[in-house]
Amino acid sequence: MFIGFILLLVGYFVPSMIAFAQKRRGRGEILLFNFLLGWTIVGWIAALVMTLMLEREPKVLPQMGASLMPDGPGAIANSAGGSIRFDGREVTIARSGALSFMIHGLAGQKHIALKAIQAVQFRPAGHGVRGYLQLTVLGGMEDRAGALGAAGDENSVLFDIQDQPAFERMAGLIRRAISGEVSPPPYVAPAARVAASPPPVPSASMPGAKPPRSRTIGWIAAIGLSCLAGAAIIVAASNGSGAKAPASATKEDAVPPAPKSPWHYEEQRNAMTDGTDHWACTTSTNGFQRSQNDEAVTADLCIRQSSEHGLDAYITLNGRGQIDCWINPDCRIKARFDDDPAQSFSGNSSERMEPNIAFIANAERFVRHVKSADVTRLQMSIYAAGEPVLEFNTAGLEWPRPAPAAE
Repeated sequence: MFIGFILLLVGYFVPSMIAFAQKRRGRGEILLFNFLLGWTIVGWIAALVMTLMLEREPKVLPQMGASLMPDGPGAIANSAGGSIRFDGREVTIARSGALSFMIHGLAGQKHIALKAIQAVQFRPAGHGVRGYLQLTVLGGMEDRAGALGAAGDENSVLFDIQDQPAFERMAGLIRRAISGEVSPPPYVAPAARVAASPPPVPSASMPGAKPPRSRTIGWIAAIGLSCLAGAAIIVAASNGSGAKAPASATKEDAVPPAPKSPWHYEEQRNAMTDGTDHWACTTSTNGFQRSQNDEAVTADLCIRQSSEHGLDAYITLNGRGQIDCWINPDCRIKARFDDDPAQSFSGNSSERMEPNIAFIANAERFVRHVKSADVTRLQMSIYAAGEPVLEFNTAGLEWPRPAPAAE
């Protein structure tokens, strides 16, 4: 995933890398445009097109019959918004930068004869504010809306504060040429121009020649597109594997539903106290038979919190059967909680002397053990059935029960 991110990042900034590698004018603006709008894909393509269409920074090569000093014929002033070159006879304006590209499009160089220039307007730049050099051309309509208007004027070039000295000298040079203080260079015949021209630039077929820049652009663009394609494949693969993960995670890591509680709870209003009585009961998982022909009889283990009698724990047989406690005052009930040793509790009959119900004395101690046990086994004497052991699932007892919400 990390490698895919790196490839995607490299491919994202391919337009900016080309602009800086070829020293395109306005490469800083291309970087900003690429960073802010490259993610829209359309913005990435636009940044790449602008990079390939913008001019490179010119290489200053020695020229015969022309001075390279900024104060003489052949002077040039460069900025991110374009350049102005003056050879003593004409002014050449070349556009550069993303802003100029969006305003002027693919407009090429503009050549203005010196005799057509009537005036030069120069406005210095400030911190955060661009200056401009504007030429008033015979028959032209220059924009007088300041720097904002100069940005769209074909006879103007914007510059930043660091480029201001060169443009200020250029403005002075053109003014002096208009006033006649600087004489134009002598006319050079075509043959002399050929003889005075610099030696030819080595071609790619010549020994020791460097490959052309266009080939370099192709390699960089190919690498960038490959990075984008590789990143897309890696991201798609990771998304595909991630899409399958939830299914397996659902089967393996899904939390099983909580088991159904063996306890069932009830509550009832006590008419004698206007309080609420609570019950929690669970049924035995086994039963007993008094004879082979009788059906198995199960029992309920119940805990009751009465507003009149307090806490009780009792056993109720769910069929024919008589617990010895209803006639034996010394009735004993043995209880074993999980794998702990068995304990003995006293048993009592109900107030109505019901033979199938037996109350367990010391209910608080009994309930405390039941709450901490998953299985509770009770043994008692039952008429004609001996002393069977009844087993109860007592896990998850929620006791005491919460008080009813006030209306």
